[in-house]
Amino acid sequence: MPVASSAMASTANLTHRPTISAIIPVHNGRDFICQTIRSVLTQTYTPDEIIVVDDGSTDDTVRTLERFRGRIRLLRQSNRGVSTARNAGASAANGDFLAFLDADDIWFPEKTAAQLDVLTINPALGLVYSGIVVLDQTMRCVCTIPAPEEKAALTNTLLMEPPVLSIAQAALIRRTAFVQAGGFDPRFSTVADADLACRLALTTSIARTSQPLVGYRTHTGQMHRNLAALEREYPLLLRKLFALPDLPPELHSLRRRAEANYRYTLAGEYAHRGQRRRAARHLAAALFASPRRVRTLRHARSPRVPSGP
Repeated sequence: MPVASSAMASTANLTHRPTISAIIPVHNGRDFICQTIRSVLTQTYTPDEIIVVDDGSTDDTVRTLERFRGRIRLLRQSNRGVSTARNAGASAANGDFLAFLDADDIWFPEKTAAQLDVLTINPALGLVYSGIVVLDQTMRCVCTIPAPEEKAALTNTLLMEPPVLSIAQAALIRRTAFVQAGGFDPRFSTVADADLACRLALTTSIARTSQPLVGYRTHTGQMHRNLAALEREYPLLLRKLFALPDLPPELHSLRRRAEANYRYTLAGEYAHRGQRRRAARHLAAALFASPRRVRTLRHARSPRVPSGP
């Protein structure tokens, strides 16, 4: 049975048809936004609304969006960051479920249907997520990243150890769970997804789908390539998450490992860019935080591969 038919069957006996709000923040995204929106419009379970939040674009993004007049709701704000844009979209949304999508990525046609099927079968779930297909700028497949097992999702995301739980592309979230978790932290940009993913994993039941349902496009303008933002935000993220009263006790012992992973990732990225002094400084900090962990990382993967979203 097709995924779409399964989802419709699981909701057929409900008096209320589940509604989905797709939320797409965009800043100077004219090169990719049309393909992104089309991937939402062609879902087998079509979202009830598509909210595009323009975060102070200075290119032709708004003009490009004119071709979707009547099929999207466009919100505009001054450039206040991706977290504020996502929260604005969520506040304006009417759906029972929220699904976020960055303006340079795509959903595969069965994404919302497959995830809604899981959520409607088990009302206790607050979040369903999937794996990701990594695409290059021409939409060719680079690799596939599976969805982390439910029991590993929080730990992997906290430690920046793939596969991680992706909210910004690969999740369908019950609105009540999003509100309970507090939404996106406006202080964050490049680590905003990881922050909310960890808080959701702590505050609601989660599940994954077996198949990858999202295409994640890699290109030079992505936020995860902003090393200055990562260097500024990740220590704050660690302080915030490790201070949470509901963080499981077994995770508190992993703080030095998290610090080593973060420092090693920065060391590899700076080395790849030829900034050897900064690379050496972060590698030394990684070794200080966890010498054994750094040796493991050096054998496990190349430092040029980003470990976060």
